[in-house]
Amino acid sequence: MGADLDHRPVGPRQRHGYVAATRYKLDDLTPYLLKTTDYGQNWQLITNGIPEDDFTRTIREDPEPQRASSTPGTETALYISFDDGENWDRFQLNLPVCPIHDIIIKDKDLIAATHSAASWILDDLSPLYQIDDEVTSADMARLLQARYGSSPKKLGRLGQNVGEGKEIYGRIGIDNGDYPARTSRATPRSRAARRARQEPRPTAPSSTTTSRRPR
Repeated sequence: MGADLDHRPVGPRQRHGYVAATRYKLDDLTPYLLKTTDYGQNWQLITNGIPEDDFTRTIREDPEPQRASSTPGTETALYISFDDGENWDRFQLNLPVCPIHDIIIKDKDLIAATHSAASWILDDLSPLYQIDDEVTSADMARLLQARYGSSPKKLGRLGQNVGEGKEIYGRIGIDNGDYPARTSRATPRSRAARRARQEPRPTAPSSTTTSRRPR
């Protein structure tokens, strides 16, 4: 039997811990995900949403302090939960079907170590942090805040996938209507004009003048 433990040592969730266990070598493909909220005195099985034959290999809790989300890796896929493991949803995106042996979340990027598909990186989890009941049930389109914009001139060589500009994330409303959108590229002139509008205009200093009679 193998097991992978994840525990946040400090912060408001330091009482929480997670364990992903496997028994496939004993011909048992059942997923085993366990959670504790009292320093390990009691454990709860949390596998709702994961197929009964997709055994789990690893699990990581999101390090963001305000989040109660976790990501486990199984023999075939990634999963994600936004309610502290009560329910799991498949989180495959463009990741091939393969075993997930390890996961790390760093600087809002998710890196998965797979067996047969090398390393898989999901850039910028910021949009996921903004998903809540209000966003998912909204009828209107919603623009989500991205982590940052990038420019090759400033960032240098940090990987082939670093593009110039800013990525835009959003969610279309449930009515599937058309939503016009327009973007514009900032230029030195437009940035200077924006700064001029934002900066307060200098006020002329008050002065006292006196008049002289002509001699």
